[in-house]
Amino acid sequence: MPSSPGSPPDGSYTVIAGFSGHKPYPAAGIVSMHGAAPLMMREVLSAELRGQRRVNDLMLGPVINHSRPGGDPDRLTADQVGEAAVALTRTPELTGERIVLDTVDDLKRELGRMNA
Repeated sequence: MPSSPGSPPDGSYTVIAGFSGHKPYPAAGIVSMHGAAPLMMREVLSAELRGQRRVNDLMLGPVINHSRPGGDPDRLTADQVGEAAVALTRTPELTGERIVLDTVDDLKRELGRMNA
């Protein structure tokens, strides 16, 4: 359904990034620089769009997935990352935000805020 006059257009952008662009790790300089670029891109896009579209980022810690099936049970699964991304797109009040999802507890807190 199209937006009504005077309201922001429907749709949003979500940048999904890992902690390497936000948190320094020894001997990972190149990876950190590569990870930081999309985060700055999101901030610039937010400034350029000035509310015309919602732009957010999901900052992820380690994720349990097919290539990395084991790990700490407090880590997010790929399905949980998808759940968070969908919830974020359905929460029009959130824009220009960095949603930090390092643990399952972070996910629960943010989903509570998104679904409130």
